[in-house]
Amino acid sequence: MIIDDPLPLGPVATVTPRPLVVTPSPTLTPSPSATPSPTPIVTIIDEEIPLGNVPADAALPKTGESSPAPYYLVGLALAGLGIFLGRRSRTDKRK
Repeated sequence: MIIDDPLPLGPVATVTPRPLVVTPSPTLTPSPSATPSPTPIVTIIDEEIPLGNVPADAALPKTGESSPAPYYLVGLALAGLGIFLGRRSRTDKRK
């Protein structure tokens, strides 16, 4: 059950906007320094991209993935069992 708020019976009270008075703040003047500090120069040296350490003629490592064939055989056996039991129950009801 949803309880709604009651409807207002009269006009809605409004607030009259007041003008915004902005007072300027005193501006700060920057004080100059005697000598600016020099920006350091950074040299970035390009390095060679490592190519890896696996020889081209080596075989890739086994990752542990197994064959899906046993799962397919189990699924096929369950489907076959379901069809067999379904037909068997139909023939039992007819007798």
